[in-house]
Amino acid sequence: MYKKKKTFGELKLLFLCIALCVLAMSCEKMTLINEEIYYTLSITAQNGYVIKNPDKSLYASGEVVTLTAFPYFGCTFLNWSGDISSTDSMITVTMDRSKRVVANFTGITYTLTITATNGNVTKNPDKPSYTAGEMVTLTAVPDSGYSFFGWSGDASGTSATTTVTMYGNMSVSADFIAGTIGTVTDIDGNVYHTVKIGNQEWMIENLRTTRYNDSTPITLDTSTVSWANATTEKFCYYENADEDSLMRKFGALYNWHAVNTKKLAPPGWRVPDTTDWNVLENYLIANGYNWDGAVTGNKIAKSMASKAYWQMSSSPGAIGNDPNKNNRSGFSALPCGYRFYEGNFLALYSYAGWWSATEDAGSYAHACELFYGVDGLRRSNTNKSCGLAVRLLRE
Repeated sequence: MYKKKKTFGELKLLFLCIALCVLAMSCEKMTLINEEIYYTLSITAQNGYVIKNPDKSLYASGEVVTLTAFPYFGCTFLNWSGDISSTDSMITVTMDRSKRVVANFTGITYTLTITATNGNVTKNPDKPSYTAGEMVTLTAVPDSGYSFFGWSGDASGTSATTTVTMYGNMSVSADFIAGTIGTVTDIDGNVYHTVKIGNQEWMIENLRTTRYNDSTPITLDTSTVSWANATTEKFCYYENADEDSLMRKFGALYNWHAVNTKKLAPPGWRVPDTTDWNVLENYLIANGYNWDGAVTGNKIAKSMASKAYWQMSSSPGAIGNDPNKNNRSGFSALPCGYRFYEGNFLALYSYAGWWSATEDAGSYAHACELFYGVDGLRRSNTNKSCGLAVRLLRE
């Protein structure tokens, strides 16, 4: 019987059909375009992404594709799986069939440490660790007889509820103080927290009013030349800061001539005199607020100073030595620095000083001071042209 020879075109078609059958039997996806075979490349990634080069929907048989894995923030690339196995973040794939590749990433986790005394803190969500970028809501709950004062460490503010975003291992302290926290408002509308210490009620923030209580503006002086040895009322911010957060934190600095107008305080409040400061000091000493628990001697600085922002010190009982033990009284002194009578600014983070309403002889008036490396409340006779902070006392 005569058999007709197959033409070249028929043989090519036959082999193509056989190839298609083989591919079909292996359930592989492919596309035939102009008698050329093309394959698909499926990429799966979570906590990261993959760049294909070239980036196409179909690849010719034998084409080489470069894959590069990029992790999202807080994650790391682990390996490739699926039809490729490698731990290199950049690989090449030869397209001899349709392929599925998985880029595997691991998320970095962080811990959140909470410190609270005389109260507790709830976390939402409450977990032993958190992924990078995860948000955690913290709520401070004081014990009976205490009030929440504020957050320190990796959180800030005075609202009992705050949110932190986890970008590393974080540590947050909730600060509680004995008694009830109140408020007072100045002529500018600034609201300050207050605390009762013994029979006195003190502002626990430095004054930052720009006007007297009769609405008269106080002169803001940013010039070193005109501030030096001035005999008229002036105020400023440390290093002439214009950032609201810094002004709120440290308050303003006033020369004593502004204090002496007796118009800085809202009705019912006043700048304390030396007798008032003596009452505060004696109460704290007599009631065990010395750092060593003694009821004699002036070692009350730690009980008056805030836990944050102070320069560190190795001196026993100093404010800067183990500042987590500071502020038992709730006075919450911040190291606001001062302005020298010649106009230069000094001692931010190492010193806090407040005017007394009591005048001394000549060019001087009384002031009270805290130093980062000292354990007691100090007194000084200070040039009236200096710029110091002001705390107010309820009358």
